[in-house]
Amino acid sequence: MFLGVTILVNSALVYMFEYLRTSGHFKSHDPLVWVVLELLFMCVYVAEFVVKLAALRQDYWRAYWNRFEFMLMLLGILTLSVWWAQIRENSNDDTCW
Repeated sequence: MFLGVTILVNSALVYMFEYLRTSGHFKSHDPLVWVVLELLFMCVYVAEFVVKLAALRQDYWRAYWNRFEFMLMLLGILTLSVWWAQIRENSNDDTCW
């Protein structure tokens, strides 16, 4: 139940982020807030992965759903890395996106 609610809240925040980004309502510091929020969600997803992997061991990889979640987690980590690099690169500017 907790992870289901976490996914729904994360989805709502992604929608809100994209809406604000495309409508031009961002201030220069806003993207950092979104990166921190996404980092918190990613920590929950990584914790879920670690717990499930510890409990299921090799059986974890047999379920296609677990493989799918693992790939989404890797994609999320990659996305956070790109965001962080953009923020660091543009830290001397007044804009991030």
